[in-house]
Amino acid sequence: MKIFFSLLTFGFVLMSASSHAAGLEYTEGSLEGKPVEHTGYLGYYDVCYTGNPWKVRTMLNEMALESYEKIEIRVWLNTQTKVIEFDYVDTKCLDDSLDATYSSCKVEVIIPKCSEN
Repeated sequence: MKIFFSLLTFGFVLMSASSHAAGLEYTEGSLEGKPVEHTGYLGYYDVCYTGNPWKVRTMLNEMALESYEKIEIRVWLNTQTKVIEFDYVDTKCLDDSLDATYSSCKVEVIIPKCSEN
């Protein structure tokens, strides 16, 4: 019984360690190499993802939903190209212009997998 619980505990440790391995990081600018903690700079700075793309997709969607400056959020994994595609409408853009439309304020961000150098 002790062996079973030891293996079970070890399995949970491995699963939790691998779940933290998924994430986004900046690839340019003053934030290069730093983790993405919010969606405020996505669309301004390039980013890449590490780890499981489905976990990153979920994480990115949750971060975007926390932002009141983004509406019509869409996050998906292109299974053919293995890039995460992130689209949203920027509410600041809508507020700043009298003739702004949803299509003119739509932001599209392509997030490739980070190189494993």
